[in-house]
Amino acid sequence: MCKIVLDKNMQNFLLQQIEKEIPLEIFLYTQENKEILKKDIYDRVVNAFEGYQRYGMKKDINKDTLKEEAKKISYKITSKKILSKELEIDENYIFVGTDIIIISPQKSFPYDENIENLIKKQLDERLVIKKADTRLFSQFPLHFIQCDFQCEIKNTFWNYLECENLSFKNCNFYKEVYFRFQKTFKLLIMENCNFHNKVYFSGAFNENALFNNSHFKDYADFHECEFEKIASFYGATFDKTPNFSQVVFKESVNLVNIKANFDFENLNTAIKNIDKSTDETANDFRDFFRTFKSVLIKDNNLLEASKFHKYELYCKEIELKNKKDKTFKDVVDRWQLFFYRKLCDHHTDLLKVFHNLLIIIMLFSVFSFVLDKFKQPSIENHAKYHIVQVDTNESYIFKEHNKTTYNIFGLNINKESDKLDEFIKNNFVYVLILLFIVLPILSFNIFTNLYIFGSFFYVIFDFLDFVALYAHIAIISLFVIFALKFILLDDKQEIIRKIIIGISYVVCIFALLAKPSLMLPVFGSFLEKDSNATYPLLLSLSVVYFILVALVIFSLQKTARKNSIVPS
Repeated sequence: MCKIVLDKNMQNFLLQQIEKEIPLEIFLYTQENKEILKKDIYDRVVNAFEGYQRYGMKKDINKDTLKEEAKKISYKITSKKILSKELEIDENYIFVGTDIIIISPQKSFPYDENIENLIKKQLDERLVIKKADTRLFSQFPLHFIQCDFQCEIKNTFWNYLECENLSFKNCNFYKEVYFRFQKTFKLLIMENCNFHNKVYFSGAFNENALFNNSHFKDYADFHECEFEKIASFYGATFDKTPNFSQVVFKESVNLVNIKANFDFENLNTAIKNIDKSTDETANDFRDFFRTFKSVLIKDNNLLEASKFHKYELYCKEIELKNKKDKTFKDVVDRWQLFFYRKLCDHHTDLLKVFHNLLIIIMLFSVFSFVLDKFKQPSIENHAKYHIVQVDTNESYIFKEHNKTTYNIFGLNINKESDKLDEFIKNNFVYVLILLFIVLPILSFNIFTNLYIFGSFFYVIFDFLDFVALYAHIAIISLFVIFALKFILLDDKQEIIRKIIIGISYVVCIFALLAKPSLMLPVFGSFLEKDSNATYPLLLSLSVVYFILVALVIFSLQKTARKNSIVPS
């Protein structure tokens, strides 16, 4: 086979075409010698035609074919040199095709090696990239495979750029990433990628945008993005609350197997970090969660939709909390959302609401035991009040002036302060145990407020000669306060809650074995042959207990029926 030698006219034409195809950037960024680069491209073009002849491929040498080959080879050589310089990697890791440039840790693809060993070896290889600029993404159709970006990726220019095709597969991003493109953000693929730091997207996605099986370990910002076609987050994981506020999905969205377990505190922090009024930001986030919920309901994925409905209610609570001009309805709605979040996480946490049910049963069991322990009035009260002994062996006090019946169960809370001191001395061990239980659980402020308000109302009831009624109300109020406090414990008090739940299991099992009627408030007394539960205070306490249990059981059954937690 003869070596191809071009005539003088064709040589000059080819050199002119090569000079036209060499981009100016290569001399700015790589300091390449222009003449040496032109000679290298010239030789490769001639070698390409020799290769066609060597393999029997018929291709005439004319100005059109020379122009086509000069363009292709110039692009391949200059692209490699620019990318190698800008990304600070060897040219052997860059494979330039017609429509795509692959950057991968594999320098070559041997065919004589066992295919399984080859795949395993290739999956273990990683290419470290320590320098990158989004300007490159707008210049070249890049496809990164198994690359570790140990640098920030951001646009060095003030104006937003336009990106054609960009792909990342099995890549790790260890620093912040900024993908800010103005309008033409065509095909974007980011599959099986791990974002270890914050990532920001902006602009329009004119073609498909795929984030399948990617893991966002820090904040992800998609706000005000427009997805013209398919947006797929199949199997994507968000460790922190992303920002999808004011996002527009014009076609289908794939949210199958998306993992997004946000708690209220993380969501609240993410909303407050946005440079905008909190109530408006919360409303934007609520709109995003509502959009995702609607997409999942449309796909008949009701279980996942319930999670986003829960996040939507989180945002509504934050919005109402930070709203400036609140109406009475806003206040009621806010506290209602707060209560249901603590009670059952908006009907999504079956175990949580079950534990709250156990806590209420435990408290009622403890209160019943304590009241039963101290129910017999002291002997000196017989002279002061008319004591009536009934078949149930319970003592009732008939107030002479209005004949109203109360039973103070031997708590012996009298008008005289020395009697109160005597009560504390006689029951010091029980008071001490109660303080050790109350003080770690109730904050100092709450305990102080209870003491102040309790003392204030005691003075009022004492003045009205209704001390027995005061004891009646105080015990019921304490029961409600303890129940609400244990149910509404902050997430930061997780250890205390676990201890209380453990105690609740023990007490409830004991109560179930010793006195099952406690599990049936109000009606439980009818199951007892010799009822000891019909005296007024315990009956009143049973009514309050019944209301709380009914409320919790309603939430329990609603939570158990998963389909009902998603609005139709």
